[in-house]
Amino acid sequence: MLRLDHLAISCARLEDGVAAVETLFGVPMAGGGQHAAMSTHNRLLGLGDLWGGDPRGDVARLLPPGTPTVPRLVLAHQPDTAALLPAGSARLVLSGHTHGGQIMLPWITRHWVLPGMSAQGWFEGLNTTPAGPLFVTAGVGTIGLPARLAVVPRIDVLRIE
Repeated sequence: MLRLDHLAISCARLEDGVAAVETLFGVPMAGGGQHAAMSTHNRLLGLGDLWGGDPRGDVARLLPPGTPTVPRLVLAHQPDTAALLPAGSARLVLSGHTHGGQIMLPWITRHWVLPGMSAQGWFEGLNTTPAGPLFVTAGVGTIGLPARLAVVPRIDVLRIE
């Protein structure tokens, strides 16, 4: 049975922890959040995005080739990032970005809109990739036109064991 959790690094000052992790992995950390009730704050470590740059350097540093010895959950905004991951490097890849097409018009969306969102054809649902299974959610958001047609906004709940 696979059980996933997260790695937490404790430090006296957030800046010290960020510097140590960035030095260790060679990848900048993204903004995280604050949890006032627990008096904590955090930063996140992730891969670059295909739409905002080229994540190949991050992939090479964080995901060396070969099957990992521990379960690895990869969060990737753009689903095509999964095509850049080494074979067998992820137990699960979670992604979004495509909004499931957002506005589904027969033929037009499938042939004109969706190919610009995922060259691999990974628009929503569970997909098989060499890196491992990829789940793409249609989510609840929109981009550009603030509307959806025949693509129901949804929050997916995945049980990972």
